[in-house]
Amino acid sequence: SFSQQEKGELSQEDVKKMLEEIKKERELLAEKEEHLKREEERLEFLEGRINKKLEEMRKILERLNKLLGVLTEKEKAEVARLTKVLESMKPDKAGPVFEQLDTKIAARILLSMNERKAAKILNYVSPRKSVEITEEIARQREKIKEAVGVK
Repeated sequence: SFSQQEKGELSQEDVKKMLEEIKKERELLAEKEEHLKREEERLEFLEGRINKKLEEMRKILERLNKLLGVLTEKEKAEVARLTKVLESMKPDKAGPVFEQLDTKIAARILLSMNERKAAKILNYVSPRKSVEITEEIARQREKIKEAVGVK
């Protein structure tokens, strides 16, 4: 008579060993699955923190832009155009124009002009308006320094 192995049958011992191996594999897979689940939770937590920080940074940038009075591209182009026009005018003709301009706009224009030309123009602006514009220039320069972190 043939033995069980010779007949291609598995002994109870073989079956027991295979079941043990399958059990160990399942335990190993369960551990790996648990590890992956914890890692996924950790990554989701970190993603949430990163998104929160990004939102905080967006808000800071928004406040900073408001603080600096950041101009839109269209406004920048308009200020550049006005600067060019006013810079090319004779100071005695440009002075009265500055008298009529909004103080913040006047300050932005003067800040972007050649300093000598700006000073000559201010000679033709009323003392009251000249003081307002000069104070606004100082405020704008201070805001820029604060934003950049210069004291």
